[in-house]
Amino acid sequence: MKNSHNDRHEFRYRLDRLKENIDPRYLVESLGFNIVRETAKELRGTCQIHGGDNKTAFRFNKETRTWICFSHRCHETFGADIIGLIKGALDVDFVGAMKYLENIVGDIDGSRYVEYKRKKERELFIRSRKATQPKSSIVTEECLKQFKPFRSKYFVKQGFTAETLDHFEVAGGYTDVGGLIRDIIPIRDD
Repeated sequence: MKNSHNDRHEFRYRLDRLKENIDPRYLVESLGFNIVRETAKELRGTCQIHGGDNKTAFRFNKETRTWICFSHRCHETFGADIIGLIKGALDVDFVGAMKYLENIVGDIDGSRYVEYKRKKERELFIRSRKATQPKSSIVTEECLKQFKPFRSKYFVKQGFTAETLDHFEVAGGYTDVGGLIRDIIPIRDD
């Protein structure tokens, strides 16, 4: 009996960690939801579960990690937590929803999610840098050093070595208007 209690406690702990570690937007988009509006607290879009036509009937609360479908009340059928959302969107049982969540978070193969989290961290870093930097066309040495770790893999895939990229001071992390991360290549003209 005691062993069963420990197993349940361990399972509950594991489930809570999975729910806490998933990025809400990544989860919702991976389930096929189209997010049309995002605030600091919630995501809004069409309810993919019933194929709704109301653009904002689906709402996911980022803080409580719960969701609501205002059109057909799908959350009442499947449960308003993350597991219920996965069950409804993928038409799976509890175990299937857990496996899906584990796959995304990385217990089995989370390489896509890890890359997604890195991208989000880079974007947040870049936004914070843009807010504090003066509007100037000059890229400073300190700026290049800070952005170097965020260099994309584009030039490496094209056959350039790390030494060549270092020599030409290629750095990464500039996000363009379309949200694509661009590399920085300073041009020196003394």
